[in-house]
Amino acid sequence: MVSFSTGTSDSRALELINKTNQFNLNGRRHTESSWGQYLSGGNTFVLIASYEDKFGPLGKIAVVTGRATRDVFEVDHWVMSCRAFSRRIEHACLLYLFQKYEAKEAIMHFSPSPRNGPLQNFFAEIVGTVPQSTFSISRKQFFDNSSPVYLEIRETR
Repeated sequence: MVSFSTGTSDSRALELINKTNQFNLNGRRHTESSWGQYLSGGNTFVLIASYEDKFGPLGKIAVVTGRATRDVFEVDHWVMSCRAFSRRIEHACLLYLFQKYEAKEAIMHFSPSPRNGPLQNFFAEIVGTVPQSTFSISRKQFFDNSSPVYLEIRETR
């Protein structure tokens, strides 16, 4: 089961953004001050994913932040702890966002790095190539090219 919460006051979100490398959209880091400024922007969302399976909870393991507007969501930060790899949580995150915002397109503010190979591989699966900079994923691309998500998805407050 993967649970999504949208609280902006959770300190774990900033902690994950500042320490995660392998599944990191662009490597951008924040101080507490710059994080507060970022969160005060219009239409900003913070999605925090928690995961639990038959062996127990992994806790808060992924963060996606960005802005949602009509038919589009933009992702500024997306990180996921390496202990969550191989569980299809990345697919569940995008599925949740496409459905929540009824979006036709996702814009990813991506920068490749020598360390974010797992994220590069995920994007190559969805868009057919490893992107080199900011790119978009259409709703159709995601649903056509993403493997099915069998996780139970819950929204929490």
